[in-house]
Amino acid sequence: MWQKLPPWVLERIFKWVDRNIELTRLARVCKSWSLVAIDVLWTKCDDLTHLLPTLPNDLLQSIHSGILEFAREPRAEDLRRFIFYSHRIQQLHYYHQLPTACRYTDSSVLLKLHHCHPTLFPNLRRLCFASGNADGWKTLRCLVSPRLAQLVLYFRSGLAGEHVQLHTVAVHNACLGICDVIKGSLKTLVIKSSRQDETILAPVFADMMQHLPKLRKVQMPLGGPLLSSSFRHLCQMKDLVILDVRVYVASYEDVERLHNTMPPNPFQSLRTMHLESTISFYLPIIRLVQSNALNNLRLLFKEQCPLPTESFSSLIQATCSASSSLQVFDLTIQTPPSRRLSSNLPTAAVLLPLFAHRKLQELVVDLGVPIQLTDADMETIACMWPKLWKLRLVASTRANKCVDYTLAGNEGWKPLATCRAIMALFYHLRHLTELAVEFDASTLDELAAHSRSKVGGEKTMSIQTSNLKLFDVGCSLPGRPLCVGSWVAIMCPNLQELQWNGENEGWERTCEVLLRIQERESL
Repeated sequence: MWQKLPPWVLERIFKWVDRNIELTRLARVCKSWSLVAIDVLWTKCDDLTHLLPTLPNDLLQSIHSGILEFAREPRAEDLRRFIFYSHRIQQLHYYHQLPTACRYTDSSVLLKLHHCHPTLFPNLRRLCFASGNADGWKTLRCLVSPRLAQLVLYFRSGLAGEHVQLHTVAVHNACLGICDVIKGSLKTLVIKSSRQDETILAPVFADMMQHLPKLRKVQMPLGGPLLSSSFRHLCQMKDLVILDVRVYVASYEDVERLHNTMPPNPFQSLRTMHLESTISFYLPIIRLVQSNALNNLRLLFKEQCPLPTESFSSLIQATCSASSSLQVFDLTIQTPPSRRLSSNLPTAAVLLPLFAHRKLQELVVDLGVPIQLTDADMETIACMWPKLWKLRLVASTRANKCVDYTLAGNEGWKPLATCRAIMALFYHLRHLTELAVEFDASTLDELAAHSRSKVGGEKTMSIQTSNLKLFDVGCSLPGRPLCVGSWVAIMCPNLQELQWNGENEGWERTCEVLLRIQERESL
């Protein structure tokens, strides 16, 4: 019976048995249940999700299963069986947790297997490896193969004191030990670690960059005194296509050292860049980049002080000059709340450099302060980027915390765009699926009256529906809930979620009206 079960069913059985005592007792009825299950997993599935840790404790401790003996001291027939099945494995997840009696394969077992067969998984293409102690990192060398194309490493030590140094040395030796094996085949390197471990393991990341010149995708944190060395190696990788890095602890000296050693025309083949850093670190680098391939740019800047309005334009201008045809532009700036005049808020002029990129499909601009957009600005955006399917121009740092109402002489900040602007977006961008803009919803009555006057007093309006799935109104001014809710339901028949910021009774009631209309239409 067990031989006929698909691998995903066995994976679920493992999880159920681990949580349910009755199923554990039922599983003990079959003396060779666990062995047969492993046979099915390894013979029918090329993706081994876990290497033995998924077996429940009760099954491992059962004297009938035979798995416990293999986990401690493999016999000759177990070794032959392991090697026979390991040739089929192309993807492997190995999570070496903190020592527990029977929850993981002992590292000595893999070391013995590796001693008999230097390449345990000769056809392995993807490896996800995690270890919480130094002992687990010894097994990394046993798992890699010369055909490995993707490597994901999780650094989760959670240690303190003397154990930190031992763990760091073990990680360093393990990572450098596999570089000679995988340097010719590895194309993707993903490194994930906690902020506590990033500073400790910075030398490891820097050394790995020197030995892996053929990478096409890199996702990792960078920082510390070796920041300039690591980033310089990334700039010189001719095959690098995707770069996703988070720069931390970048002092002024580190930035100066990096900028003085930057090679000319870096990132020649780069297509996608995801960068989390500061603007002072980013600007000198992007000004050197001249790439015809760069089309996907996601930037997150965390600044310690508010930025002047003039700096937004220069930042976007420098970014747009680095590429000839952007398709994705995502800019988020996180700054402390600042008090500024409403007349000193950025306008649509900050988006002017982006008009040269007509193939833009995703536009996300969050400057930490609201952008003053008029109806004409909205219509221009819709006409300039006809391929947009995602448009987000709402600030995460709320407008009512950033604008000084008193000095501006207004009772409160209000968006300049009206419902007419939203209608223009829906008309020109029918394929838009995600929209986040701020507007004055109370202008809906005025729009309806104007439309009726144009058709000779008839109570009809020309309607162009949209494929919108997500509508984020931010801090938009609410209108009459019944009217606005009905209008949104008519304009966006496929809408799945309506979002707004803060507690706003007007938009809450509007959402209730919208949900009732959708429930009635679904009946």
